[in-house]
Amino acid sequence: MERLAVKIGALAIVCLALVAGALSCNGNAGRYPPPGGGPFVSFNDHIDIKAGETKTTDITLMIRRPDSPVNVSYGIFKAEKAEDYSPSKGGMPYEKLPMPEGLDISIKPDEFVAYPNRTYNSTILIEASTELDKGEYQLFLEILFDDSRWPGSGWIVVNVD
Repeated sequence: MERLAVKIGALAIVCLALVAGALSCNGNAGRYPPPGGGPFVSFNDHIDIKAGETKTTDITLMIRRPDSPVNVSYGIFKAEKAEDYSPSKGGMPYEKLPMPEGLDISIKPDEFVAYPNRTYNSTILIEASTELDKGEYQLFLEILFDDSRWPGSGWIVVNVD
C-alpha cells in the first residue's frame, strides 16, 4: 500500500508540472518571451478608444539577464508591416508612417537603466482628439536594449470609435 501511495504522489507531481507548463504557454499576446531566462515584456496589443478620450496602458519589463545593467529605450509610432521583411535577411519589420493629426502617444519613462532581477513599469498615454478619424491604427512599440532593437518589440492596434 505504501508503494502505491508513493506512485500516486509521483504521478500527481508530474500532472501538476504538465498543467503548469500548459498554462504558461497560453495567453501570450503582447508578451515576449515565454517564461524562461531572458527579459520579459508585457503590454496590451489592442486598445479601444473614443475620439476625444485619453487612455493609459502599462508596459511591464522584467530583466532576468544579462548580469549587468542595460540601457532601455521605448519608441512608439504609426507603422505598417514591411512586405519583404525576413529576420534572416535583417532590416526592419515595419515601415514608419507619419502619426495622424489628433493622435498623440507618449511613454513615461521612455528611457532608463535596467538592472537584472528587477521589474520596470512604464505607462503609454494615448490621446485621441475629437477631430481624429475613426478607424484602426497600427502602431509599433520598439524596445531597444543598448541601442539594439529587441525581438520583444511588437504591434499595438488602436481602434478609434
